[in-house]
Amino acid sequence: MTVYANKPAFNVREKLKELEKPSGVAGNAMLRAETPQEQFNLIGAGRRNLIINGGFDVWQRGTSFISAGTGYAADRFRHLVYGGATPDITKVAGFGDFRNAIRYTGVDGSAGAQIEVEHRIEATSLPQTGNLTLSYWVRGSKAGSVRTGRIINGSTGATNTGYGSIEVSTEWSRVTVTVATLSATEAQYYRLFVLDSLLSYMSDNSVWLEMTGIQLEAGSVATPFEHRSYGEELALCQRYYQMVSDKFTAQGTYWSAEYFSSYHMPVTMLRSPTFLGSRPSMFKAFGAGSAPTSTAVVAGEAGESSIELQVTIASVGVSAFIRFAASTDWFSLEAEL
Repeated sequence: MTVYANKPAFNVREKLKELEKPSGVAGNAMLRAETPQEQFNLIGAGRRNLIINGGFDVWQRGTSFISAGTGYAADRFRHLVYGGATPDITKVAGFGDFRNAIRYTGVDGSAGAQIEVEHRIEATSLPQTGNLTLSYWVRGSKAGSVRTGRIINGSTGATNTGYGSIEVSTEWSRVTVTVATLSATEAQYYRLFVLDSLLSYMSDNSVWLEMTGIQLEAGSVATPFEHRSYGEELALCQRYYQMVSDKFTAQGTYWSAEYFSSYHMPVTMLRSPTFLGSRPSMFKAFGAGSAPTSTAVVAGEAGESSIELQVTIASVGVSAFIRFAASTDWFSLEAEL
């Protein structure tokens, strides 16, 4: 004999409410979520931070920049100076879970002197719709107000609204800013101004401001900072910039007054990079019992994953061992946005 039993349907949310389960605000939000994707977004699972080197762990170009002009200091963070501004930019100790921070010290007292700090992001890395939330930790040597959060289409120059003023104190505090939906116009990249203007705040050389834990993520809620390993952060930075130093060596083949060698990037770069070397005499060629010094070094054929080095140097045979002439020599490859 077959027995059939019917059990009436019931609403799980209502039953939990009846039990007065102390689920709290976060628990209620999870219960209200209609799809697994919504729950995934609420708990911040997976990779979230669209900023590279937000904890200021990677400094391939150096760790101290005195009287800096427009350019890069910590990897991926570009500073723009105006009106004769000459800030000092240095790597300093962070706090809590943050090992490092960046410090900007006074621009100077000239009228119109100011500094802006931006981070350029490939458009393909950003969501096409929805808000973005910027968060970071900041403190200064004095209390004051600065602008933050502006984002600009790198192709059209169109500015998205959503930025505003923040108050800086002498203690570390977390800033959260919702950046408006990106413009619909297609972009190669976006320029995110973490600090939009330090004109009124850094009015003299004794004033400083520090930042760390910078995060940009999809949605309107700031989640805890996503810590990544140094190796992973370095690899992300090397897509745009690579510094080659220390004990670089390569095999070279002699032809027409030059040795031809190659360097294979550990990370595929954004595009064929620009080459810059420490000096014309940066290499020595070892072979046939001698080691002459180079008189010129240029990049020949270059791609996104390898580059040809053409080293002008006296011949020591068809094949030679090429290496830096001094421990301070280097070359860099740049493919910044």
